[in-house]
Amino acid sequence: MGILRQLSFWKRGNSKLVPFDERSESRVPEVKADLKSAFSSCDTRLEVQRFRTSTPASSPSESTCSGASESPADAEVEPSASGESAAFSPFDLVDFNASQQEISRAVAHEFGEEVASSLQSTKWDKRLRSLQSISSMLAGRDLEGGKTTKSRTEDFWEVPAWRASCLVLHQVLRDKVIPVNLAALELFRDTFEDLDEAEPEVRHAVGVLIDQVTSRLGDSNVRLHEAARRDVVFAARLLGLPDLLRRLRSRLEEAKGNERNKVHFGVLDTVSALLRAESGWAVEDITGFITLGLEETSGPRIRKAAISLAETVYRLRGAESAEVLFANLRSAKRNLLRQRFEEVDEEQRSEEGGEERPDLDDFLCAAPIRALASASASAALPGAVPQGEEESLMDGILEETGLVFQGAGIANERRGRKSVSFCQFPDDVVEVEHAVDEDLLEHEASSLGLTDLEDEEAILREILMDSEEESDFD
Repeated sequence: MGILRQLSFWKRGNSKLVPFDERSESRVPEVKADLKSAFSSCDTRLEVQRFRTSTPASSPSESTCSGASESPADAEVEPSASGESAAFSPFDLVDFNASQQEISRAVAHEFGEEVASSLQSTKWDKRLRSLQSISSMLAGRDLEGGKTTKSRTEDFWEVPAWRASCLVLHQVLRDKVIPVNLAALELFRDTFEDLDEAEPEVRHAVGVLIDQVTSRLGDSNVRLHEAARRDVVFAARLLGLPDLLRRLRSRLEEAKGNERNKVHFGVLDTVSALLRAESGWAVEDITGFITLGLEETSGPRIRKAAISLAETVYRLRGAESAEVLFANLRSAKRNLLRQRFEEVDEEQRSEEGGEERPDLDDFLCAAPIRALASASASAALPGAVPQGEEESLMDGILEETGLVFQGAGIANERRGRKSVSFCQFPDDVVEVEHAVDEDLLEHEASSLGLTDLEDEEAILREILMDSEEESDFD
Protein backbone atom coordinates (compact mmCIF):
# COMPACT_ATOMS: atom_id res chain seq x y z
CA MET A 1 0.00 0.00 0.00
CA GLY A 2 2.98 2.34 0.06
CA ILE A 3 4.95 4.24 2.58
CA LEU A 4 1.93 5.83 4.26
CA ARG A 5 1.04 2.38 5.61
CA GLN A 6 3.92 2.72 8.03
CA LEU A 7 3.05 6.14 9.50
CA SER A 8 2.74 6.15 13.25
CA PHE A 9 -0.87 7.28 12.96
CA TRP A 10 -1.74 4.70 10.30
CA LYS A 11 -5.09 3.04 10.89
CA ARG A 12 -4.23 -0.50 9.95
CA GLY A 13 -2.11 -2.61 12.21
CA ASN A 14 -0.70 -5.07 9.68
CA SER A 15 2.07 -2.87 8.30
CA LYS A 16 5.32 -4.70 7.79
CA LEU A 17 7.68 -2.84 10.11
CA VAL A 18 11.17 -3.97 10.97
CA PRO A 19 11.47 -3.88 14.79
CA PHE A 20 14.01 -1.39 16.02
CA ASP A 21 16.91 -3.15 17.66
CA GLU A 22 16.98 -2.09 21.28
CA ARG A 23 20.74 -2.58 21.45
CA SER A 24 21.32 -0.06 18.64
CA GLU A 25 18.71 2.43 19.90
CA SER A 26 20.18 5.88 20.29
CA ARG A 27 19.24 9.50 20.17
CA VAL A 28 18.58 11.01 16.75
CA PRO A 29 20.69 14.13 16.06
CA GLU A 30 19.04 17.51 16.02
CA VAL A 31 18.96 19.58 12.89
CA LYS A 32 20.64 22.90 12.52
CA ALA A 33 19.00 26.26 13.01
CA ASP A 34 18.12 26.71 9.31
CA LEU A 35 15.80 23.66 9.45
CA LYS A 36 14.29 24.53 12.82
CA SER A 37 12.40 27.34 11.13
CA ALA A 38 10.84 24.79 8.79
CA PHE A 39 9.43 22.61 11.53
CA SER A 40 8.16 23.14 15.06
CA SER A 41 9.26 21.53 18.34
CA CYS A 42 10.20 17.87 18.57
CA ASP A 43 7.33 15.37 18.47
CA THR A 44 7.50 13.15 21.52
CA ARG A 45 4.54 11.05 20.38
CA LEU A 46 6.08 9.69 17.19
CA GLU A 47 8.89 7.16 17.34
CA VAL A 48 11.67 6.87 14.80
CA GLN A 49 11.05 3.63 12.90
CA ARG A 50 14.33 3.35 11.02
CA PHE A 51 16.86 5.47 9.14
CA ARG A 52 16.67 6.39 5.52
CA THR A 53 19.37 4.82 3.35
CA SER A 54 21.23 6.88 0.79
CA THR A 55 20.01 6.76 -2.78
CA PRO A 56 21.84 7.63 -5.98
CA ALA A 57 19.69 10.72 -6.33
CA SER A 58 20.59 12.15 -2.94
CA SER A 59 23.57 11.96 -0.63
CA PRO A 60 23.97 12.79 3.07
CA SER A 61 25.86 15.97 2.22
CA GLU A 62 23.02 17.20 0.01
CA SER A 63 20.14 16.29 2.28
CA THR A 64 18.44 18.39 4.85
CA CYS A 65 20.27 16.60 7.60
CA SER A 66 23.64 17.84 6.39
CA GLY A 67 25.63 19.82 8.94
CA ALA A 68 23.87 18.24 11.90
CA SER A 69 25.84 18.36 15.11
CA GLU A 70 27.92 15.28 15.71
CA SER A 71 28.32 13.57 19.05
CA PRO A 72 29.61 10.21 20.28
CA ALA A 73 26.05 8.94 20.21
CA ASP A 74 25.72 10.07 16.59
CA ALA A 75 28.82 8.12 15.61
CA GLU A 76 27.28 4.92 16.93
CA VAL A 77 24.08 5.44 14.98
CA GLU A 78 25.69 6.23 11.64
CA PRO A 79 27.56 3.24 10.18
CA SER A 80 30.08 4.38 7.59
CA ALA A 81 30.23 1.06 5.71
CA SER A 82 26.58 1.01 4.65
CA GLY A 83 26.44 4.72 3.87
CA GLU A 84 23.30 5.29 5.95
CA SER A 85 22.52 8.82 7.03
CA ALA A 86 20.54 9.84 10.05
CA ALA A 87 17.11 11.18 9.14
CA PHE A 88 15.76 14.26 10.86
CA SER A 89 13.37 13.61 13.67
CA PRO A 90 9.58 14.08 13.45
CA PHE A 91 7.90 17.28 14.58
CA ASP A 92 4.43 18.21 15.75
CA LEU A 93 2.99 20.04 12.74
CA VAL A 94 3.95 20.79 9.18
CA ASP A 95 5.25 24.34 8.83
CA PHE A 96 3.63 25.72 5.68
CA ASN A 97 5.60 28.97 6.12
CA ALA A 98 8.85 27.25 5.17
CA SER A 99 10.96 28.98 2.53
CA GLN A 100 11.38 27.68 -0.98
CA GLN A 101 14.94 26.62 -0.22
CA GLU A 102 13.87 24.62 2.81
CA ILE A 103 11.09 22.91 0.86
CA SER A 104 13.50 21.99 -1.93
CA ARG A 105 15.90 20.48 0.60
CA ALA A 106 13.15 18.39 2.18
CA VAL A 107 11.90 17.19 -1.22
CA ALA A 108 15.42 16.33 -2.37
CA HIS A 109 16.05 14.43 0.85
CA GLU A 110 12.88 12.34 0.58
CA PHE A 111 12.17 12.05 -3.16
CA GLY A 112 15.49 12.78 -4.83
CA GLU A 113 17.28 15.71 -6.45
CA GLU A 114 15.67 15.14 -9.84
CA VAL A 115 12.15 15.48 -8.46
CA ALA A 116 13.12 18.58 -6.48
CA SER A 117 14.64 20.29 -9.51
CA SER A 118 11.73 19.32 -11.80
CA LEU A 119 9.26 20.95 -9.42
CA GLN A 120 11.03 24.28 -9.99
CA SER A 121 11.18 23.89 -13.77
CA THR A 122 9.44 26.39 -16.05
CA LYS A 123 8.27 23.51 -18.26
CA TRP A 124 4.93 22.21 -17.08
CA ASP A 125 5.52 18.66 -18.32
CA LYS A 126 8.50 18.31 -15.96
CA ARG A 127 6.42 19.56 -13.06
CA LEU A 128 3.73 17.07 -14.03
CA ARG A 129 6.15 14.14 -14.08
CA SER A 130 7.59 15.12 -10.71
CA LEU A 131 4.11 15.08 -9.13
CA GLN A 132 3.38 11.71 -10.69
CA SER A 133 6.66 10.39 -9.32
CA ILE A 134 5.79 11.56 -5.80
CA SER A 135 2.34 9.94 -6.01
CA SER A 136 3.91 6.74 -7.26
CA MET A 137 6.52 6.63 -4.51
CA LEU A 138 3.99 7.41 -1.79
CA ALA A 139 1.83 4.52 -2.98
CA GLY A 140 4.84 2.23 -3.42
CA ARG A 141 4.22 1.78 -7.15
CA ASP A 142 6.69 1.51 -9.97
CA LEU A 143 5.83 4.39 -12.30
CA GLU A 144 6.75 2.43 -15.41
CA GLY A 145 5.55 -1.06 -14.55
CA GLY A 146 2.68 -0.18 -12.22
CA LYS A 147 3.76 -2.75 -9.63
CA THR A 148 4.62 -2.44 -5.97
CA THR A 149 8.31 -2.04 -5.29
CA LYS A 150 9.21 -2.89 -1.73
CA SER A 151 12.80 -1.71 -2.09
CA ARG A 152 11.66 1.79 -2.95
CA THR A 153 9.37 2.10 0.06
CA GLU A 154 12.07 0.84 2.40
CA ASP A 155 14.31 3.77 1.40
CA PHE A 156 11.97 6.29 3.01
CA TRP A 157 11.42 7.30 6.53
CA GLU A 158 7.67 7.70 6.31
CA VAL A 159 6.70 10.75 8.37
CA PRO A 160 9.21 13.19 6.78
CA ALA A 161 8.20 11.97 3.31
CA TRP A 162 4.56 12.63 4.13
CA ARG A 163 5.40 16.12 5.40
CA ALA A 164 7.45 16.86 2.31
CA SER A 165 4.46 15.86 0.17
CA CYS A 166 2.26 18.30 2.12
CA LEU A 167 4.76 21.11 1.46
CA VAL A 168 4.75 20.26 -2.25
CA LEU A 169 0.94 20.36 -2.30
CA HIS A 170 0.96 23.79 -0.70
CA GLN A 171 2.85 25.04 -3.75
CA VAL A 172 1.50 23.08 -6.72
CA LEU A 173 -2.19 23.51 -5.86
CA ARG A 174 -1.71 27.12 -7.00
CA ASP A 175 -0.36 26.06 -10.41
CA LYS A 176 -2.26 27.58 -13.35
CA VAL A 177 -1.59 24.75 -15.82
CA ILE A 178 -4.58 22.41 -15.91
CA PRO A 179 -2.71 19.05 -16.23
CA VAL A 180 -0.40 20.03 -13.36
CA ASN A 181 -3.33 21.10 -11.20
CA LEU A 182 -5.17 17.86 -11.92
CA ALA A 183 -2.08 15.90 -10.87
CA ALA A 184 -1.88 18.01 -7.69
CA LEU A 185 -5.50 17.21 -6.82
CA GLU A 186 -4.76 13.53 -7.31
CA LEU A 187 -1.66 13.84 -5.12
CA PHE A 188 -3.89 15.32 -2.40
CA ARG A 189 -5.87 12.09 -2.22
CA ASP A 190 -2.75 9.92 -2.35
CA THR A 191 -1.17 11.90 0.49
CA PHE A 192 -4.10 11.67 2.92
CA GLU A 193 -5.50 8.29 1.98
CA ASP A 194 -6.20 5.92 4.89
CA LEU A 195 -4.85 8.27 7.55
CA ASP A 196 -6.27 8.65 11.03
CA GLU A 197 -8.56 11.67 11.13
CA ALA A 198 -8.08 11.97 14.90
CA GLU A 199 -4.38 12.83 14.52
CA PRO A 200 -3.91 16.61 15.05
CA GLU A 201 -1.14 16.82 12.47
CA VAL A 202 -3.40 15.35 9.79
CA ARG A 203 -6.27 17.71 10.60
CA HIS A 204 -3.90 20.67 10.59
CA ALA A 205 -2.48 19.80 7.16
CA VAL A 206 -5.89 19.11 5.62
CA GLY A 207 -7.30 22.32 7.07
CA VAL A 208 -4.58 24.37 5.38
CA LEU A 209 -4.67 22.61 2.01
CA ILE A 210 -8.45 22.29 1.66
CA ASP A 211 -8.81 26.04 1.14
CA GLN A 212 -6.69 25.76 -2.00
CA VAL A 213 -8.73 22.78 -3.16
CA THR A 214 -12.04 24.63 -2.77
CA SER A 215 -10.67 27.48 -4.88
CA ARG A 216 -11.05 25.15 -7.88
CA LEU A 217 -14.75 24.53 -7.28
CA GLY A 218 -16.86 25.91 -10.12
CA ASP A 219 -13.87 26.23 -12.45
CA SER A 220 -14.73 26.70 -16.11
CA ASN A 221 -12.83 23.48 -16.80
CA VAL A 222 -15.25 20.71 -15.84
CA ARG A 223 -12.48 18.24 -15.06
CA LEU A 224 -10.93 20.61 -12.53
CA HIS A 225 -14.27 21.22 -10.85
CA GLU A 226 -15.06 17.50 -10.62
CA ALA A 227 -11.58 16.66 -9.30
CA ALA A 228 -11.83 19.38 -6.63
CA ARG A 229 -15.32 18.18 -5.70
CA ARG A 230 -14.01 14.63 -5.21
CA ASP A 231 -11.24 15.94 -2.96
CA VAL A 232 -13.70 17.94 -0.85
CA VAL A 233 -15.95 14.90 -0.40
CA PHE A 234 -12.84 12.86 0.44
CA ALA A 235 -11.72 15.43 3.05
CA ALA A 236 -15.07 15.30 4.88
CA ARG A 237 -13.88 12.24 6.81
CA LEU A 238 -10.69 14.00 7.90
CA LEU A 239 -12.10 17.41 8.79
CA GLY A 240 -15.62 16.46 9.75
CA LEU A 241 -18.73 17.46 7.82
CA PRO A 242 -19.79 20.41 10.06
CA ASP A 243 -16.36 22.03 9.78
CA LEU A 244 -16.30 21.52 6.02
CA LEU A 245 -19.80 22.99 5.59
CA ARG A 246 -18.76 26.07 7.56
CA ARG A 247 -15.78 26.55 5.26
CA LEU A 248 -17.94 26.22 2.15
CA ARG A 249 -20.56 28.61 3.55
CA SER A 250 -17.84 31.18 4.24
CA ARG A 251 -16.51 30.85 0.70
CA LEU A 252 -20.03 31.26 -0.66
CA GLU A 253 -20.56 34.50 1.25
CA GLU A 254 -17.16 35.96 0.42
CA ALA A 255 -17.43 35.52 -3.36
CA LYS A 256 -17.73 38.88 -5.13
CA GLY A 257 -17.68 40.29 -8.62
CA ASN A 258 -17.12 38.09 -11.64
CA GLU A 259 -16.12 35.11 -9.50
CA ARG A 260 -19.45 35.03 -7.71
CA ASN A 261 -21.42 32.97 -10.23
CA LYS A 262 -18.87 30.22 -10.67
CA VAL A 263 -18.10 30.04 -6.93
CA HIS A 264 -21.79 29.78 -6.02
CA PHE A 265 -22.42 27.06 -8.57
CA GLY A 266 -19.33 25.09 -7.54
CA VAL A 267 -20.14 25.26 -3.83
CA LEU A 268 -23.83 24.35 -4.25
CA ASP A 269 -22.97 21.42 -6.49
CA THR A 270 -20.34 20.21 -4.00
CA VAL A 271 -22.70 20.51 -1.02
CA SER A 272 -25.23 18.37 -2.90
CA ALA A 273 -22.53 15.72 -3.44
CA LEU A 274 -21.57 15.90 0.25
CA LEU A 275 -25.16 15.26 1.36
CA ARG A 276 -25.34 12.16 -0.81
CA ALA A 277 -22.02 10.84 0.52
CA GLU A 278 -22.37 11.70 4.23
CA SER A 279 -25.19 11.30 6.73
CA GLY A 280 -24.16 13.45 9.70
CA TRP A 281 -25.89 16.68 8.67
CA ALA A 282 -29.03 18.57 9.66
CA VAL A 283 -31.51 20.31 7.37
CA GLU A 284 -30.91 23.59 9.22
CA ASP A 285 -27.26 23.47 8.10
CA ILE A 286 -28.29 23.45 4.42
CA THR A 287 -31.00 26.12 4.33
CA GLY A 288 -28.45 28.93 4.18
CA PHE A 289 -26.95 27.55 0.96
CA ILE A 290 -30.38 27.31 -0.68
CA THR A 291 -31.39 30.82 0.42
CA LEU A 292 -28.24 32.35 -1.05
CA GLY A 293 -28.67 30.39 -4.26
CA LEU A 294 -32.25 31.61 -4.78
CA GLU A 295 -31.48 35.31 -4.42
CA GLU A 296 -32.78 37.67 -7.11
CA THR A 297 -29.26 38.55 -8.18
CA SER A 298 -28.39 34.91 -8.83
CA GLY A 299 -28.22 33.70 -12.39
CA PRO A 300 -30.27 30.82 -13.82
CA ARG A 301 -27.40 28.37 -13.41
CA ILE A 302 -27.06 29.16 -9.70
CA ARG A 303 -30.82 28.96 -9.13
CA LYS A 304 -30.93 25.60 -10.86
CA ALA A 305 -28.13 24.34 -8.60
CA ALA A 306 -29.96 25.66 -5.50
CA ILE A 307 -33.21 23.95 -6.54
CA SER A 308 -31.31 20.73 -7.19
CA LEU A 309 -29.79 20.99 -3.70
CA ALA A 310 -33.26 21.47 -2.18
CA GLU A 311 -34.52 18.41 -4.07
CA THR A 312 -31.59 16.39 -2.71
CA VAL A 313 -32.50 17.39 0.85
CA TYR A 314 -36.16 16.55 0.21
CA ARG A 315 -35.33 13.13 -1.23
CA LEU A 316 -32.99 12.22 1.63
CA ARG A 317 -34.95 13.62 4.58
CA GLY A 318 -38.54 13.34 3.38
CA ALA A 319 -41.55 15.66 3.45
CA GLU A 320 -40.86 16.85 7.00
CA SER A 321 -37.83 18.78 5.70
CA ALA A 322 -40.01 20.97 3.45
CA GLU A 323 -41.19 23.29 6.22
CA VAL A 324 -37.62 23.89 7.38
CA LEU A 325 -36.57 24.75 3.84
CA PHE A 326 -39.52 27.15 3.42
CA ALA A 327 -38.74 29.06 6.62
CA ASN A 328 -36.68 31.95 5.20
CA LEU A 329 -38.09 32.06 1.66
CA ARG A 330 -40.63 34.34 0.08
CA SER A 331 -43.97 33.04 -1.16
CA ALA A 332 -42.93 32.89 -4.82
CA LYS A 333 -39.85 30.83 -4.01
CA ARG A 334 -41.87 28.62 -1.69
CA ASN A 335 -44.35 27.90 -4.46
CA LEU A 336 -41.49 27.09 -6.82
CA LEU A 337 -39.96 24.61 -4.39
CA ARG A 338 -43.37 23.18 -3.47
CA GLN A 339 -44.06 22.50 -7.14
CA ARG A 340 -40.72 20.75 -7.54
CA PHE A 341 -41.32 18.67 -4.42
CA GLU A 342 -44.69 17.54 -5.84
CA GLU A 343 -42.90 16.43 -8.98
CA VAL A 344 -40.46 14.47 -6.83
CA ASP A 345 -43.38 12.77 -5.05
CA GLU A 346 -45.00 11.82 -8.35
CA GLU A 347 -41.71 10.46 -9.61
CA GLN A 348 -41.25 8.36 -6.49
CA ARG A 349 -44.82 7.01 -6.74
CA SER A 350 -44.29 6.02 -10.36
CA GLU A 351 -41.09 4.21 -9.40
CA GLU A 352 -42.90 2.35 -6.62
CA GLY A 353 -45.69 1.17 -8.96
CA GLY A 354 -48.29 3.92 -8.81
CA GLU A 355 -50.87 5.08 -6.29
CA GLU A 356 -52.49 2.48 -4.05
CA ARG A 357 -56.23 1.90 -4.84
CA PRO A 358 -57.83 -0.66 -2.48
CA ASP A 359 -61.18 -0.25 -4.29
CA LEU A 360 -59.62 -1.74 -7.44
CA ASP A 361 -58.10 -4.83 -5.84
CA ASP A 362 -60.75 -7.18 -7.38
CA PHE A 363 -60.64 -5.54 -10.78
CA LEU A 364 -58.89 -7.55 -13.50
CA CYS A 365 -57.83 -5.83 -16.66
CA ALA A 366 -57.22 -8.20 -19.61
CA ALA A 367 -56.38 -5.55 -22.14
CA PRO A 368 -52.63 -6.04 -21.83
CA ILE A 369 -53.07 -9.79 -22.44
CA ARG A 370 -55.14 -9.21 -25.59
CA ALA A 371 -52.70 -6.63 -26.78
CA LEU A 372 -49.89 -9.08 -26.28
CA ALA A 373 -51.70 -11.80 -28.22
CA SER A 374 -52.47 -9.50 -31.13
CA ALA A 375 -48.92 -8.27 -31.10
CA SER A 376 -47.59 -11.82 -31.31
CA ALA A 377 -49.98 -12.64 -34.17
CA SER A 378 -48.97 -9.61 -36.15
CA ALA A 379 -45.33 -10.47 -35.75
CA ALA A 380 -45.51 -13.32 -38.34
CA LEU A 381 -42.66 -13.74 -40.76
CA PRO A 382 -42.98 -12.45 -44.34
CA GLY A 383 -44.58 -15.05 -46.65
CA ALA A 384 -46.07 -17.10 -43.82
CA VAL A 385 -49.52 -18.68 -44.35
CA PRO A 386 -52.23 -17.14 -42.14
CA GLN A 387 -53.86 -19.41 -39.58
CA GLY A 388 -56.90 -21.36 -40.94
CA GLU A 389 -55.84 -21.12 -44.60
CA GLU A 390 -53.46 -24.09 -44.76
CA GLU A 391 -56.19 -26.47 -45.99
CA SER A 392 -57.32 -24.16 -48.77
CA LEU A 393 -53.75 -23.66 -49.87
CA MET A 394 -53.19 -27.45 -50.07
CA ASP A 395 -56.38 -27.96 -52.09
CA GLY A 396 -55.21 -25.37 -54.56
CA ILE A 397 -51.86 -27.10 -54.96
CA LEU A 398 -53.54 -30.46 -55.57
CA GLU A 399 -55.90 -28.98 -58.13
CA GLU A 400 -53.06 -27.40 -60.02
CA THR A 401 -51.26 -30.77 -60.25
CA GLY A 402 -54.44 -32.59 -61.35
CA LEU A 403 -55.12 -34.31 -58.07
CA VAL A 404 -58.42 -33.93 -56.24
CA PHE A 405 -59.97 -35.84 -53.41
CA GLN A 406 -63.02 -37.84 -54.55
CA GLY A 407 -64.82 -39.94 -51.97
CA ALA A 408 -63.20 -43.41 -51.85
CA GLY A 409 -59.97 -42.70 -53.70
CA ILE A 410 -57.91 -40.48 -55.91
CA ALA A 411 -58.75 -40.46 -59.65
CA ASN A 412 -56.44 -39.42 -62.42
CA GLU A 413 -58.32 -37.06 -64.73
CA ARG A 414 -55.43 -36.31 -67.07
CA ARG A 415 -55.97 -39.32 -69.38
CA GLY A 416 -54.70 -37.61 -72.51
CA ARG A 417 -51.16 -38.29 -71.31
CA LYS A 418 -49.66 -41.66 -72.17
CA SER A 419 -48.32 -42.92 -68.92
CA VAL A 420 -48.27 -46.70 -69.46
CA SER A 421 -46.62 -48.83 -72.20
CA PHE A 422 -46.05 -52.49 -72.89
CA CYS A 423 -42.79 -54.12 -73.85
CA GLN A 424 -42.78 -56.50 -76.78
CA PHE A 425 -42.02 -59.55 -74.70
CA PRO A 426 -43.98 -62.76 -74.31
CA ASP A 427 -44.86 -61.97 -70.73
CA ASP A 428 -46.22 -58.52 -71.66
CA VAL A 429 -44.73 -56.86 -68.61
CA VAL A 430 -46.19 -53.42 -67.93
CA GLU A 431 -43.72 -50.54 -67.56
CA VAL A 432 -44.73 -47.22 -66.05
CA GLU A 433 -42.92 -44.07 -67.13
CA HIS A 434 -43.12 -42.40 -63.79
CA ALA A 435 -43.20 -43.92 -60.35
CA VAL A 436 -45.95 -41.54 -59.33
CA ASP A 437 -48.25 -42.71 -62.16
CA GLU A 438 -47.54 -46.35 -61.29
CA ASP A 439 -48.50 -45.77 -57.70
CA LEU A 440 -51.71 -44.07 -58.75
CA LEU A 441 -52.68 -46.92 -61.06
CA GLU A 442 -51.99 -49.53 -58.42
CA HIS A 443 -54.03 -47.57 -55.93
CA GLU A 444 -56.86 -47.31 -58.48
CA ALA A 445 -56.81 -51.05 -59.11
CA SER A 446 -56.82 -51.87 -55.43
CA SER A 447 -59.75 -49.53 -54.88
CA LEU A 448 -61.73 -51.62 -57.42
CA GLY A 449 -61.14 -54.77 -55.39
CA LEU A 450 -58.62 -56.36 -57.77
CA THR A 451 -56.09 -58.33 -55.79
CA ASP A 452 -54.97 -60.87 -58.40
CA LEU A 453 -51.97 -59.87 -60.50
CA GLU A 454 -53.53 -61.14 -63.75
CA ASP A 455 -56.71 -59.16 -63.16
CA GLU A 456 -54.68 -56.06 -62.52
CA GLU A 457 -52.77 -56.53 -65.75
CA ALA A 458 -56.00 -56.94 -67.69
CA ILE A 459 -57.42 -53.74 -66.28
CA LEU A 460 -54.21 -51.92 -67.06
CA ARG A 461 -54.37 -53.13 -70.67
CA GLU A 462 -57.93 -51.87 -71.01
CA ILE A 463 -56.94 -48.49 -69.63
CA LEU A 464 -54.05 -48.30 -72.06
CA MET A 465 -56.18 -49.34 -75.01
CA ASP A 466 -58.81 -46.76 -74.12
CA SER A 467 -56.17 -44.06 -73.98
CA GLU A 468 -54.78 -45.10 -77.37
CA GLU A 469 -58.22 -45.13 -78.96
CA GLU A 470 -58.95 -41.67 -77.64
CA SER A 471 -55.67 -40.40 -79.04
CA ASP A 472 -56.38 -41.98 -82.45
CA PHE A 473 -59.84 -40.54 -82.46
CA ASP A 474 -58.48 -37.10 -81.77
